[in-house]
Amino acid sequence: MKGAKAIRNNTLSEDRLLFWVSLAAFLIMWLIAGIANAETQTGYATYFTVSSCQREGNSGITASGIRLYDSAYVCALPHRRFGKSYRVCLADQTDRCVIVTHLDFGPGRKPRERGVVIDLSRSAFEQLAPLKVGKLRVTVEPTP
Repeated sequence: MKGAKAIRNNTLSEDRLLFWVSLAAFLIMWLIAGIANAETQTGYATYFTVSSCQREGNSGITASGIRLYDSAYVCALPHRRFGKSYRVCLADQTDRCVIVTHLDFGPGRKPRERGVVIDLSRSAFEQLAPLKVGKLRVTVEPTP
């Protein structure tokens, strides 16, 4: 009887191992497909500052855990693939571009409903237009 029970337990172990390996492979493929399918987006860009973040109740720490500085070239996007770089260009002038690193989650739900696809740090926004403009029509594409 012990031999039959040992064989059955061994089979269960192999089944569990197969399940976890299959699940890991699926998740890796899903992640790679999501990153590979990141497409160019066109919409509006707004900007955020350390003081605007503090008004919203956080201490200037981004969702990635890194402190925000107004002089940094960073952005907020509605997904959590932090650390990836993006090229943001004025929609009508492809020679006016800035490269930013994704460190925060945003824009909020309401701005996204109004067509805002990215929030830029103060310095990144100023490379494209004066702050008084407030909102720009841009194209956002992942960098290789």
